[in-house]
Amino acid sequence: MIDLEVLPGAGTVIVVVPEGWGLQLDRLAKSWGSISTKVPSQAAWGNPLIVARGSVGLGTILFALGIGPLVHRTLPLFDLRRRRDARRTVSAA
Repeated sequence: MIDLEVLPGAGTVIVVVPEGWGLQLDRLAKSWGSISTKVPSQAAWGNPLIVARGSVGLGTILFALGIGPLVHRTLPLFDLRRRRDARRTVSAA
């Protein structure tokens, strides 16, 4: 079991979790913020379980599965635009 304490005041926190791991959000509270997850609550046999606790103020916390290109679909749109713009800058140089 992995104990993860989350206390974001504002902004976005993205936690990428490996495939097969589990995530429990029972101890994670929110006030004005939001919590989103694509991670199952049960871990596959032999894999660890993350227990997230704490509170989300005005921010957002996103738990995404790290299984190759599928993680990109769970990231916010602004982050994808930032990556695309960075690739254009590198290729133009």
